[in-house]
Amino acid sequence: MRILKQKFAEGLNIASGCDTVPLQLVGGLRYKDEIESIRLIGGLNLYTDEAPWDWCGYTGSDITKDKTVDETFGNFEDLNNYLNSGKYEIIHSHTRGEKLNEINKEFHKQNIPIVYTMHGMDSLSNPLDEEMFDEVDLITAPSAYAADKITEKNKKYTKKTLAVPNSTNFTKYTYDPKVNELSEEIRKKYAPNGEELILITGRLQEDKGVYELGEAVTRLLEKGDNVKLMHAGITFNEEDRIRLENIFEEKGYRDKLILNGKIPESDEKNLAAIYKSADVFVLPSDGTYETFGLSALEALAMETPLITSAKGGTYQIYIEPGFGIGVQPRKVGSIEKGISHVINNYEQEKERAKIARKIIDKIYTTDFVSDLWVNIYEKLREDLPIVPDIPDDNYTQATYKKIEDWLND
Repeated sequence: MRILKQKFAEGLNIASGCDTVPLQLVGGLRYKDEIESIRLIGGLNLYTDEAPWDWCGYTGSDITKDKTVDETFGNFEDLNNYLNSGKYEIIHSHTRGEKLNEINKEFHKQNIPIVYTMHGMDSLSNPLDEEMFDEVDLITAPSAYAADKITEKNKKYTKKTLAVPNSTNFTKYTYDPKVNELSEEIRKKYAPNGEELILITGRLQEDKGVYELGEAVTRLLEKGDNVKLMHAGITFNEEDRIRLENIFEEKGYRDKLILNGKIPESDEKNLAAIYKSADVFVLPSDGTYETFGLSALEALAMETPLITSAKGGTYQIYIEPGFGIGVQPRKVGSIEKGISHVINNYEQEKERAKIARKIIDKIYTTDFVSDLWVNIYEKLREDLPIVPDIPDDNYTQATYKKIEDWLND
């Protein structure tokens, strides 16, 4: 990545744990560029010194497998020794755990700044996270909504809590000929009779609203709508998959459900094509826990009309600026009405998605967000008075105002 290679070549050394955000953190690590001063720790053992936790394991592996470093550790002592040997100037953690907190304390003794990014709202009720909040120099969250929840929990965190958004590089695929070709192939395969493809991606689990979405789709089918539900993403266990299948099976619509499974991180064009092939993307998750909803950003980057929860982080990022249609989280009737609206007003909603994509290409790209991170890291390291170039418009101030305030502090 041009920005990061230039900046980090000046000697900024970062160690980052696993999760999806390091992809955004370094400006799209899916690129093949060699970024020598970044070390992505295959963070499955940052969570536990017992058996690897499956989804963290796959995420860490996918992120690091063709990058500069692919390190996993069987215990925290090995991890601690590795980090100490790297002479890092900043530690950026995306994970939590009792042993990880101990490691953070050791680094503080060496006056090494620590950043902690909170990804899920469940962190606010976890004692380990509260200990992490107390220990670190900077807490970040992907939306102002999530950052505000952190400071509401404890006012003492106000001066060290920052909203830094997730990002996407999918806008480069919007008009990519290969992606367009793949998208047409997907539609020929799954929508040969002109079916409306309704898409949800990500983890197949209850808080994402996937089961309520399934109920809403079967209601539309019962009313005669020519629709199909398509899911692409990881399934933690067979019970989750069977539960979704049964919603369709019991009403005689099993052939109207498409399960693509996990799309490898390295297969971006295929995932982009799946987004592009859909008539509407729906993320009706429990807004209480959703801090950002990255999949919604990726869908809009492919100009696919969006329906998402009118609550929490997704409301602030997508509904408030008019990027998509808001529905009540996990409410079948509301989701059904939202899908019907998009289908019946498709040209209008497609145009909305196209406008959203233009804005995303300006302020949510990996280039833009990685530049924010570079400024933040340099501020932490040397207290440099560097302010990122923040666009002055209504769409971004809610997200970026906290960054501007902090960097000017």
